[in-house]
Amino acid sequence: MESSKHKIVWSLVAIADMDAIWDYYENRREYDHLSRLHSAILDEVNGIVFMPYKHPKEHSRNHPDIRFTTCSHYKILFHIHKDIIEILRIFHMARNPLTL
Repeated sequence: MESSKHKIVWSLVAIADMDAIWDYYENRREYDHLSRLHSAILDEVNGIVFMPYKHPKEHSRNHPDIRFTTCSHYKILFHIHKDIIEILRIFHMARNPLTL
């Protein structure tokens, strides 16, 4: 049975992805959207801990244990390591994940 025993850890790349998302909307002066999107992404990431294995596997990667969830138009890739969930990437779904 799954539980919330998992801990979220952000990769440096995922942190850079969040910074890039922030910068993009900040440069466009879309502050309201930025605030809502930022909160929604964080809520989605924090929610992964409750049922991490319910999320589908990401088949575009060569690693069989990478899973994903979505938030708005963004895909969040993560990997489950025993009791740690590592957030790997966050990117707009219009992008080709093979080019990341």
